[in-house]
Amino acid sequence: MHAHLRKLTASASVFTLLGMSGLAAQSQREDSLLIEIPAATSAPAKQPARTPAVNPYATTARTPDSLQPQKAEAQSVPAAPAKPETQTEIQPRIIPLATDGRGPDESALRYYASLQQTQRAQTEMKRLQRLYPDWQPPENVFNTPAAGSVDEQPFWDLFAVGNIEQLRADIDKRMKKEPGWQPSADLMDKIRRKETRLNITALWKSGKFKDIIAFIKGSSEAVGEDTDVDILWTVAEAYAKTKQTADALGIYKSILKNNREPEQRLATVQKAMSILRMIDVEELIAMAKRDSRGRSEFDGIAIDITRGRISAFLHDERAETIPEDEMKAFEEYASKDKDPNQPGLVA
Repeated sequence: MHAHLRKLTASASVFTLLGMSGLAAQSQREDSLLIEIPAATSAPAKQPARTPAVNPYATTARTPDSLQPQKAEAQSVPAAPAKPETQTEIQPRIIPLATDGRGPDESALRYYASLQQTQRAQTEMKRLQRLYPDWQPPENVFNTPAAGSVDEQPFWDLFAVGNIEQLRADIDKRMKKEPGWQPSADLMDKIRRKETRLNITALWKSGKFKDIIAFIKGSSEAVGEDTDVDILWTVAEAYAKTKQTADALGIYKSILKNNREPEQRLATVQKAMSILRMIDVEELIAMAKRDSRGRSEFDGIAIDITRGRISAFLHDERAETIPEDEMKAFEEYASKDKDPNQPGLVA
């Protein structure tokens, strides 16, 4: 069977089929963290009159397709054998959340809870648990007023409408007027993340991939463990588009290392398959979590993985033959697929 694989030629019809299918899943994350790369942040819902101050910052949004890192088209693979380049694993700078010395800043969580915004509060809880695995949500969070909420209400209002420039100016003015006063760590963290999102979005829309890299490398707080996954995907693709494969691979690895969301982990591998060589993607596949029966979390895209391996094998980028069980599964898939060219991959 594998002997037949070697006989295949790099015809346009065959390699067109080897393009990775656009399976990239889109994650949903915090509005405050998600730039306009997913769906545009929906306007905050009108809140009833209340005593505690509101943090109207939305925590789940989907970035619009126009701002999403575009899916790479099916890539043609050079016929000449390619020597694997030396890979240096590059990890994004990890910027821990500011804390009071006892745990994560719960300001945003208590804002949402004080307004009985259950979904937003739960999203914030998940984010804090991802960054602080040992942290447990306070039992009385929905019954405790948000500390300092009245004090920061005007700033959260400006943040809600995206007026970051005015927000920064008002904070500076307040600090000068009241020596010793400091905004909450949570507010400052969200401002930083929002500014990062806005900057990267603008550069991405303009196709300034090198400028994205310059921005990331020029700021010690631009990318960290708490950075939204869609922003990390964007940065990784910018690295790939500027021929900095090792850096792109490093970003993808950091996501799999720190992110526990199944959909986002799967989407990370799919995105990598669309822009990196299979020899690089194999390092990500090897990081898959397995259940008690030994099944990989990436089994859902097994056919696409096999297709990528066939492509690498045909172009001498992979020395190992395709495992028999994978080939058998792919042959069965190809025989039932409506595309008449699919069977030709394993003829």
